[in-house]
Amino acid sequence: MGIGALAFALAGAMAGFVPSTAHAAEADPSASPLPAGRRIGNVAHRGASIQAPENTLAAVREAIAKQANFVGIDVRRTRDNRLVVLHDGRLRRTTNVERVFPRRANWPISRFTLAQVRRLDAGSWKSPGYARERIPTLRRVLKELRPSRTGVFLEIKQPHLYGGVDGIGAQAMRAVRKYTGWLKPGRANRRLVVQAFNDGFARSFANRYDRVGVSTLGAARKLRAYSRWAEQINVNQRKVSRSLVKRAHAWGLRVTTYVVNKRSAMRRVVRAGVDAISTDRPERLYHVLRKRSRVMPGRRAPTKPASASLSVQSRGRAMLRTRVPVVARVRGQEGSRARWTWVRIQLRTPNGWRTLQRRATGRLGDLSTSVRTRQRLRLRVVSERTDWFRRTSPVVREIDTRRWPTQVRLFGDRRLRGNDATRLRVRWEDRKGRSISGRAKLLARPRSGGQWRTVRTVRINGGKDRIRVSPNRDTRYRLRARRGSWWAGDTDGHVINHLRRRR
Repeated sequence: MGIGALAFALAGAMAGFVPSTAHAAEADPSASPLPAGRRIGNVAHRGASIQAPENTLAAVREAIAKQANFVGIDVRRTRDNRLVVLHDGRLRRTTNVERVFPRRANWPISRFTLAQVRRLDAGSWKSPGYARERIPTLRRVLKELRPSRTGVFLEIKQPHLYGGVDGIGAQAMRAVRKYTGWLKPGRANRRLVVQAFNDGFARSFANRYDRVGVSTLGAARKLRAYSRWAEQINVNQRKVSRSLVKRAHAWGLRVTTYVVNKRSAMRRVVRAGVDAISTDRPERLYHVLRKRSRVMPGRRAPTKPASASLSVQSRGRAMLRTRVPVVARVRGQEGSRARWTWVRIQLRTPNGWRTLQRRATGRLGDLSTSVRTRQRLRLRVVSERTDWFRRTSPVVREIDTRRWPTQVRLFGDRRLRGNDATRLRVRWEDRKGRSISGRAKLLARPRSGGQWRTVRTVRINGGKDRIRVSPNRDTRYRLRARRGSWWAGDTDGHVINHLRRRR
């Protein structure tokens, strides 16, 4: 979600999307999702975007697990009119589009189809553990949020490019109605925000969908005008003051501020009296607010089961120097899904168990990730205690590994005269054509038979080398390349026929 792109929704009974030209007059100020008084909303900016790649399902899941009240996301549209969650208008910063589509790296998202977007990796830039993350559709994010306690701030980026209120605005509302129960008739909407960095669009949207809360973004000067159609203003943290908050409240507007990551700044805006704070660190904000008894209450948590079980799955035999997929499943005592539960993936080392990753499960109680393989890969997975589930017993799994196959080649002259010398050439690569640097031993014996003797031990650098030899008879050579930390060894031979000099 863009800087300052946060707002809180008007929560009231949603009897349908009835057009209205008197939004502010019909709105019920008490229907705001922010409770009146000291409670402050915790808004995860683009999800938990410090730890996980922004605007991905991983960031959404970890924001839920970090006690965020809302997740801020950005919505754009593809060439085939599918809504995807993406902040930038182009794909270069947060995906591998330069490698997948090198000639289209600078194209806007509106020139890609959803099928093409799904081919892109949207997580590796953050960490190798997120290599399987993709750009999610709005549908996937809504389905992830629906069974949680967390709402969504849906910012429509550059709506004028996608048909405005009648285009992308209406399309987004159809998705909300289809994939969530937030706007059912007779039910209060306490979990939805629609917003944009475009006052004209926001005002038109407010007039069209009078039961959905909208907000201004950035500006804070036209409080009287904003109060006619908006429920909230969003201002940069540098502009927040007690005076501004007091004047906005007098006009019936709530105040949010963005993007606040330092503890000192969080404490300052809390003292100013804001109603919500947008942050890349929702867990840090949660602790700051809890210390001051300012945490915004969420929905009632499910009943805790007596215990939970956990299983780990890995796929096949892992190749060294690669990442092996790992799937963890957390379940309650009666098979219920342990949603948004923190899970630690640990590696056994000589000094004990070392935590490799700390991730949250999704709405299905599953966690999919990958870990880098080592010669001895012994993993342990354990979940942490949450408001829903107790800590599980650790589950240990050893994953078989193997080295990359390699091929070494020894070649050169096959005939020499007298005491002439020559150089044997060496090429050493793996099956993917990657050069190997390691040690090898050159052995020799007469072609007629006998014992192998070591000629020399060589160090091959960059997969290439030259070895000087001077045989005085027909000789058979053998090169034995040793295995290394991630590659397997190999052997190759070469024969040189010795020719007598003519007199």
